[in-house]
Amino acid sequence: MKKASVFDRLMEWFFRSRRDLPWRRDRSLYSVLVSEMMLQQTQVSRVVEYYGRFFKRFPTLETLAEASLNEVYQLWGGLGYYRRARLLHEAAKSLVKDIPRGEAWEKLPGIGKYTAAAVRAFVFNEPVAVLDANVKRVLARFRGVLSSHEKRLSELMQLLVCYGVKRGYEPRDVNEAFMELGALVCSKKRECMICPLHLACCTFLGGEERYLVVEKKNYLRVEERCAAFLRPDGKVWLVPSERWREGLWDLPLLRQRRGEALGGFALSYGVTNHRVMRHVEVFLVEDEKPDQEGRWEDVTGCSLALGSPAKKSLEMLCEFVAMLKNLPR
Repeated sequence: MKKASVFDRLMEWFFRSRRDLPWRRDRSLYSVLVSEMMLQQTQVSRVVEYYGRFFKRFPTLETLAEASLNEVYQLWGGLGYYRRARLLHEAAKSLVKDIPRGEAWEKLPGIGKYTAAAVRAFVFNEPVAVLDANVKRVLARFRGVLSSHEKRLSELMQLLVCYGVKRGYEPRDVNEAFMELGALVCSKKRECMICPLHLACCTFLGGEERYLVVEKKNYLRVEERCAAFLRPDGKVWLVPSERWREGLWDLPLLRQRRGEALGGFALSYGVTNHRVMRHVEVFLVEDEKPDQEGRWEDVTGCSLALGSPAKKSLEMLCEFVAMLKNLPR
């Protein structure tokens, strides 16, 4: 009979405490691929909400591959980082033709090293390390390795996965145990006394936080000027987005004056390391098309895929129009 180790205590804790997440009930390639793409830069609680909606519309890899990119963007709306949606769509179109094996996953369009490792571990149960932010934090504190030393942490996690397999555990369970520990216990505000690893942890035994390297984010402030060209019938001119929201639609940037504006409004939003202040000027036009290529859409019932700033802009445009109608003449 094997003597219980610290590792065994971690696995016992995991099997007892792990969350019931929809992508853990279904280990299919499609389920794991969608969840891993959604979980990048997004909280689990938010992904759970979108995951079910996404599968209702695109229940299989084939239905996703056959859909238009605009349809995918519309379902993705609100999750942000729309590049993930485009890459997922590209991956689906490739996977319906051929399923890679092993390291060939990293060569698939839109699939990076991390997602490739996640697919190999969670779908095919291969003994490979999946190193996300939660795992890095756990290993850095537990073994006393600076969290910025990613190569060393990756090697350490690979050793732990192989050790777990020798002790009879599934590779997918070992990876998820460390992820779950980082998410629920060894978070930024750690709860050491309920951690199954604390009696062998460098940070707990040392009594201080020494190994987490927190990079200070320097936000760039950007001014953005847009035009809302509004027709009397309630249609507004929208154009393909530039910069951060490739493939989506938005109000056009205001590059030159076009007569006198009815007025305007402003909103702010964040994207990557930028803090953007958007100023929107409203122009009443007839049927003439503005210079930039685009299309007329209903302000209140747009059928195009919009990012959050565009949606908010149209909502505020509706409020602006309602305010104008209520002004005394």
